[in-house]
Amino acid sequence: TIWHPELSKRDVRLALAHATDCDLIVEQFYEGLFTCQGTYAPPGTLGATDRTLAQYEYDPDKARDLLAAANYDPANEITINVFQGRYPNNVELSEAQAGMWEDVGISANVVVLETARWLDVARTGCGRAWREVKGENPGDTYCLDVPPGPPCFCQPNSFQLNPSLETLDFARALERMDCNAGEAKFCDPVNVQPLLDPARAARLDGSPSRQELMEQLVDIAYDEAIIYTYFDALVFYGSSAPLRPPDASQQLDPQQEGPPLHQPTWKSHRPSEGAVAFRAT
Repeated sequence: TIWHPELSKRDVRLALAHATDCDLIVEQFYEGLFTCQGTYAPPGTLGATDRTLAQYEYDPDKARDLLAAANYDPANEITINVFQGRYPNNVELSEAQAGMWEDVGISANVVVLETARWLDVARTGCGRAWREVKGENPGDTYCLDVPPGPPCFCQPNSFQLNPSLETLDFARALERMDCNAGEAKFCDPVNVQPLLDPARAARLDGSPSRQELMEQLVDIAYDEAIIYTYFDALVFYGSSAPLRPPDASQQLDPQQEGPPLHQPTWKSHRPSEGAVAFRAT
């Protein structure tokens, strides 16, 4: 959202969200096992509410209206950078996403990068950009008045895995909105930056409480479509023999109630983080 002429516009980011049929993505690529949501945090995470966990409504007409209001220029193509195998069906998902955007008039394409190059793109963000030019003094504008910096010196449009939030606290995700963070794809020195440190330092029983401050920041992330989320997912990649059912014929039903045997997590963005501007999870 920092350097791209279209992703820097709130209404364009919202248009991308409303142009996305997340339920169809889950049905086609993930066998309907996941539930779409609007914030990449498990329910119960400090800062997330029912409102911000709700997925963005799939509404292509609304997306077109938002693009018109934002004076969207289709000459400014939006690229989704991925590398094969980052998470299941990530290339196919990205291609489907680009197609949905194109259906409402957005110019989009998918580029599959080698892992090393993708990492260079993903690690490019606000903190590294302003330090490259300004040293250790960001001034009042941080990276908003400098070009993209290292490692790739390019617009870092990429779908990425976002940090897992097993602690059920949104604090770890705040670096995605922090002008000082090296990989941050969003920077708002006036409305967001002053809220970050107080929220991180706040106690649950403080005044204002940690819950209140985290909710304020999650609200901003959701309403500004800063962190673009598909769903929060638990996926089995495998388990060791002692964790397997004693009856080899017994199958684990992913929709069965009760705790699974093992819960490694993966999150697709957050463009996530989006995203793209956006981190997709």
